[in-house]
Amino acid sequence: MIDYQIHTDRLLLLPLTAEWMESMRAGAEKFNLSTGFHLPTPFTEFPEAIDSIILHIKTNLAQPPWISYAIVNPLDSSYIGQAGFKGGPDPSGVVEIGYEIAEDFRLKGYADEVIRNLIRKAFEYKEVKIIMAHTLPVKNGSNHLLIKNKFVFQSILTDPDDGTIWQWVLKRNAYQFAQMQQTSLPAK
Repeated sequence: MIDYQIHTDRLLLLPLTAEWMESMRAGAEKFNLSTGFHLPTPFTEFPEAIDSIILHIKTNLAQPPWISYAIVNPLDSSYIGQAGFKGGPDPSGVVEIGYEIAEDFRLKGYADEVIRNLIRKAFEYKEVKIIMAHTLPVKNGSNHLLIKNKFVFQSILTDPDDGTIWQWVLKRNAYQFAQMQQTSLPAK
């Protein structure tokens, strides 16, 4: 795999490997020894998803940047969560993002920082027309962050694995308009 990293203001997004996920499944001590990063306990709300994440990493033929990333804080070597793309753009220009921040690191702006950088990275590619995300079908912090980042509710779906979910989308033109509004606002 090509070495590819995304640097945000405070974080580093590193390509997530199947080996890292397998060491997570083995526990914090194994993960800390094999990666050098400190895994919080608990590190995920969805431990049952580890096997599907490993399978996705092993079978995803996408090249960077369309991969999964480990979110780490380089200042203290903390593993904060995971995020990324579920593959490259489809023929109509749609990419899907996903993210999870470990409970100990929530409400610190990390998820917002990661989402903003995934959006920016995706729209660097002209073929990307829409960024999609899915959330649980309840009002929560995740869909709040999507709304904050200009995503709009699209539909209610039934996923074969996850059941009922909400679908959110951010269109390139809406993103560009929001960026233009931010840069052209008069100073107060």
